[in-house]
Amino acid sequence: MKNIMQWVLAATFACGITVSTACSSEKDNTPINPQPGPQIPDTLQIDTLHKDVLQVGAYVWGSTIYDMGPDGATRLAEAYEKAGIKHAILLVKGEKGTIGYLRTSLPDAPMARTDRDILAETVSAMHERDIKVYAWFMVGKDASWLKKHPSQGSYHFRRGYSDEVVDLSQDEYRQYMADIIREIDQNYSVDGFAFDMVRFLGPYYGWADSDYQRLTAPKTEGGYGLTLNQYNELVTLLSKQYGYPCSPDANGRLIYDANAQAPNAVGNALLTAYKPDVPSVFAFGKMRENIIDSISKFLVSQTQKPTYVASMPECTYSPSSATILYGMTYNQAYTYDVASPMLYSAAYSEGATWVTRNIEYLKKLGYQKIMPSLQAYRSATTESLAADVKATLDADCPGYLIFRTGTCDMARPVIKNDSCLELTYVRGTDNKCGNLTVTIIDATPSAISMGGKFSGTNYTLNGQTVTFSAESLGRLGDYGTVSIRFPSGKLPAAVNVASDVRIVYNAPIE
Repeated sequence: MKNIMQWVLAATFACGITVSTACSSEKDNTPINPQPGPQIPDTLQIDTLHKDVLQVGAYVWGSTIYDMGPDGATRLAEAYEKAGIKHAILLVKGEKGTIGYLRTSLPDAPMARTDRDILAETVSAMHERDIKVYAWFMVGKDASWLKKHPSQGSYHFRRGYSDEVVDLSQDEYRQYMADIIREIDQNYSVDGFAFDMVRFLGPYYGWADSDYQRLTAPKTEGGYGLTLNQYNELVTLLSKQYGYPCSPDANGRLIYDANAQAPNAVGNALLTAYKPDVPSVFAFGKMRENIIDSISKFLVSQTQKPTYVASMPECTYSPSSATILYGMTYNQAYTYDVASPMLYSAAYSEGATWVTRNIEYLKKLGYQKIMPSLQAYRSATTESLAADVKATLDADCPGYLIFRTGTCDMARPVIKNDSCLELTYVRGTDNKCGNLTVTIIDATPSAISMGGKFSGTNYTLNGQTVTFSAESLGRLGDYGTVSIRFPSGKLPAAVNVASDVRIVYNAPIE
């Protein structure tokens, strides 16, 4: 592993195009420790930069910047600076496989657009404001690649070769990914790379003839040594877990058969069987881990710049789930410089204590660099995001990533002197606007001064609460700043900002 460089990001389930970065709600109540345990490399170094400066980043789609207009990157960089966002994670290769930059010579790389180079615009605008930019890849899905190379799709047990999920063991696809990484590295001054969806997308993927041959090949030939009966035991467990009907082919190998009788479903049958004394399932899990471990090392080897991986949260309560569902365990993240568990609490119907448990689990494994991705979309709320941020900071993480720009607004309070706090409110990238409530904690404002783009905006002050109407905020533009004054030395302990329409990210007071 290359030495950890002095950098920070500041993650993924998503929406829209769809950037899916977590999806399973299946829980194994009898977790099994992964085998073998994590190996911490001797070269692991602690980056002391994190100790003094809170690092916050935001995911952003290239389409979001494009839709903002020709000056979108410049306006977003200015908004990020006002909001205290120090890292932009820009999607340059999405699930469709299109790439968000123009300086390419790869014939198999379809462009998302040809009239603007969003990567070039973003790097230039962000770097002018000392904001780092990371090229974000959706590795495990590529519909465009599979349209040209259909046999390189991951084989779904029931549906056959996928037309969007890639078989990550394929050398040709790996080389294609390497070409894109090196092309960006050479032609754009990105600060690092963010790899997402480096995993299987469920235990029902990875059942091609090549997978069968790998599982049943002798160990002396690089296989896993399963007998036909053991392989069929594996298929039987998968079938029980998902209700897949199957029958033996001419060689006695169980395969999907829509005409066969479906088994009685046994929840988590495959997951709970993952342990060393069940050779079939254990071999299946190790094969998946080895494939993901191999491509992880390959991706990281293509650049000397910092790398980050979006990782699944399941293994904090079920390592077997992480292995069987995704082939991705937290053991492998040592390959990368930073691990960002996608702690989307609302998506998992969890709360801030779940965020804390995930982080503590990784720390027990010896992780030094944890930058959680926090949910700021759909079912999340201003309150849930604030609680997740607090849990992250209480766990002594150097920062976090917000998913994502376009789905939330941002509020940043900064202490100007012993009697004045400046609050900057940054609007999201669409026109949605709600009533805004600013709650002052442990202090009472004595006056409010309007300035900049807040000029002329109406507000009401009632004790420790300031309210702005949606109508008045509609004239705000990208951001606005208001000065809240207090009696000398009576500054607030915190400022909470909430909208009745939007999720608001509340930055801690600086």
